[in-house]
Amino acid sequence: GIKMKKKIIHVVNNRALNGGIGTVLDYLDEGLRQNNLYDSSVLTTYSQDDGKFGYESLKKNGNFGEHIYNKNFLEQELAQYDVVHIHGIPSYRILEAVEALKGKGQAPKIVNTCHSSVKKELAAHYERSKNTGDGRALERMIDNGILEKPGRYCDNYWGSAIFRQEKVMTLADKVQHMNNAYLDDIVEEYSAHENKDKHSVVYNGIELLNEDELTTRPKDKRLLYCGRFAAEKGIDEFIESLPSIFEKHPDTKVKIMGGDKDGIQVEKYKRKVKEELSHKFGDHLVIDYLDNIDFTGWVTDKKEIKACYEWTDFLVMPSKDESFCLAIAEALNHKRIPIMTDTHSLRDLYLSKDAGLGIDENKRTGQGIADVVNFALDEIDQPWMEIMAETGRELVKENYSLEKVLEQQVRLYESL
Repeated sequence: GIKMKKKIIHVVNNRALNGGIGTVLDYLDEGLRQNNLYDSSVLTTYSQDDGKFGYESLKKNGNFGEHIYNKNFLEQELAQYDVVHIHGIPSYRILEAVEALKGKGQAPKIVNTCHSSVKKELAAHYERSKNTGDGRALERMIDNGILEKPGRYCDNYWGSAIFRQEKVMTLADKVQHMNNAYLDDIVEEYSAHENKDKHSVVYNGIELLNEDELTTRPKDKRLLYCGRFAAEKGIDEFIESLPSIFEKHPDTKVKIMGGDKDGIQVEKYKRKVKEELSHKFGDHLVIDYLDNIDFTGWVTDKKEIKACYEWTDFLVMPSKDESFCLAIAEALNHKRIPIMTDTHSLRDLYLSKDAGLGIDENKRTGQGIADVVNFALDEIDQPWMEIMAETGRELVKENYSLEKVLEQQVRLYESL
């Protein structure tokens, strides 16, 4: 007989589409449809930060369809699929629809991609804002049990997000993570030991360059920062590292790719660069170094992004934490060497496989970053760097290409 296609719908928050998830989701949706075993659709949720109110927008076969405002219609839509794949934390509307379908015994299989632990994010946010009004409010909520009973705090962003993360993982038949370290952390933080077997790892992925597209490292002391200008990405510490890097390697060139679409953050960080350099070298010498720093602003053009990776010798990513970090995989894809924070997850994904240089988590300061970058610049011509670049490229080919992600994802769907 004719084998019926399985129907899969991906549920994603509209804000998440701006990051790496948007790229991977486009590829998954397209790849599953070309696979001919699946009908794949995307349901984008537009809701407030606390996950309440809002509506969904449906995209089938690559074409945008109707908006769904009515709860019953949402339930009816989801009931039509074999698999509902929820990327990240869903809105209350999605959770209620899934729970209602489960109650009626007609629920599709639920897969959840967990990007990070909200509990861990709350702890990091609390650490950063300790002596502020925001920090004191968080401390009161932590003392009153927001981590154990988040349902009491659903009017608050943190309480709502923890509650929804807990709920979606409970409802899911499979929970997937982007690295083993995050899987272990989530199981620990959410006390999910009794159902650990439903947690598994599906890596993120990038589009693999063909061999003939690869260029050689310029070996010209070029550094690239690539990412949002967010505190957790380490943009502040990276800029604080520049005076110590220029002091030892005054001929270093720096490209800072990212920021915001309207350029307000770019201007703010241009001022910060000037202040840091003035502090170190005095106002009269600053101009010499400013000429070596290029802020590209917000870049979305693929050719322009590719050109930035080809230009550089080293990608510097001093993030506080990352679940996968597409920028690191992209640097390795181009045979460039990433310098990253030696976190539990990045060690698991890259550093333990000799694909990049690590910054000690406890020395993620301007000076700590500069020490590792200066070591890399000292060693720029050494043969071991070529071997590291080759190793990184092979790692991406073997594990982190979009083709591999699709294979892994299909295997997970089949296991349902």
